[in-house]
Amino acid sequence: MKIRLSVAALLAVCLSAVALCGACSTTKIGAEGDPNFDYSKWKTFGWLPARGEIAEGSPFWPQVVQIVTEAMGQKGLKPAGSDKPDFLVRFYGGVSQVSDVDWGYTYGVWWTANPRYLNGDDFSKGVILLDFVEPSSKQLIWRGGARQQISSRVQNKPDEMIALVRGLLPRILEHYPPKR
Repeated sequence: MKIRLSVAALLAVCLSAVALCGACSTTKIGAEGDPNFDYSKWKTFGWLPARGEIAEGSPFWPQVVQIVTEAMGQKGLKPAGSDKPDFLVRFYGGVSQVSDVDWGYTYGVWWTANPRYLNGDDFSKGVILLDFVEPSSKQLIWRGGARQQISSRVQNKPDEMIALVRGLLPRILEHYPPKR
C-alpha cells in the first residue's frame, strides 16, 4: 500500500513534529538585565564566592571556573587577574529533587466522572545561574540561567555533569548583553 502526501500535508506533519519536540524540551534558558546599562565598559571580571553544590571546594569548581572563563572569553570578557575588575561574577550550580503531581478524572461508559487518576513523578532539576554584579554598588546588573531535568545516571557521573555545564554556559551567554 502506497501513501501519497501532498507537499502541504508533509509540511504540516513536519511542523507538528518540530512543535512537539520543542514542547517536550526539558532545558529552559533565560536572562534579564538592565537594558539601559552601558555593558560596553565591562571588559574584565572578578569572582564573588560561588553558591550551591558546585562551588569553591567542590571537585567540579576548577573545571567550572575554566568553562566560565572560556565562555566569557567568547564575549570578549577576560579575568582581571590582580587588577581591579570591571564587574564581578557569581556562579550558582545545584541539583534538587522536584515532585510533579498530575490528577484528573476517568470516565466510564455512562460518562460519570471518577476522581481516580493521580500521577506522581519525582525527578531532579539542575540549575545554573550566572550573575554579573557592579563592584562599587554591589548591585545585580545581569542574570542568566538555565534549568534542566537531570537523570540520576548523569548526577553520578562528574564528566557528564561538567559536559552539561560546558554546553549550557555559552547558551546562557547568548543573551548577554541584553537587547535594548
